[in-house]
Amino acid sequence: MFYIDHLDDLFDLYTKNTTDYKARLYFLNQTVKEVLDGFGKDAYVLFKLYLKGYKNEEIAFRLGIAEKTVRNKKAMILKFLKEGLLKRGFRRRKY
Repeated sequence: MFYIDHLDDLFDLYTKNTTDYKARLYFLNQTVKEVLDGFGKDAYVLFKLYLKGYKNEEIAFRLGIAEKTVRNKKAMILKFLKEGLLKRGFRRRKY
């Protein structure tokens, strides 16, 4: 088990310092920013809370909106984000 964990650490160390990794990360960040810009300023907060693991009702309470609105906005953001990433050549990994 220790060996596998060590290999994962090495992989992370070497792949995160490559130019390819940095370029992909830059384009990923740009795509996310462009998509969220289209949804207004609340979208940043909503998406951040979603990524941190907050539940829809917790997000709704924090933003002062209906839970259904959170579900709808989150679904739309994820849909447009997926489309934006596919347009830029990001593909789903096949394991």
